[in-house]
Amino acid sequence: MEYLKVSWQHQFDDEPVALYSEINACRLENRKIELYPDGSFGLANTSFHFGGTVLCDTVMPMMEDICDDTQLVPEFISREEFELLWNHYYNYLS
Repeated sequence: MEYLKVSWQHQFDDEPVALYSEINACRLENRKIELYPDGSFGLANTSFHFGGTVLCDTVMPMMEDICDDTQLVPEFISREEFELLWNHYYNYLS
């Protein structure tokens, strides 16, 4: 698995500013967290989605391809960091 954070630098109130993805060996998303400027969030995995967030149904681009868009700042994160965020936001739904 790969864990990716993409910061999206933009001025849209209704679009996420941070996207976190768990990416499997086939480069498909297993789980995703989206954080919005107003503090709201969305979550998705293979069996549910919340807050308008859905998994990408195509292969995730490689890091260097994401870097081609100057509005996007990608970085790899640890599994532990992803799990902490996932559990934090998922617990709001329980």
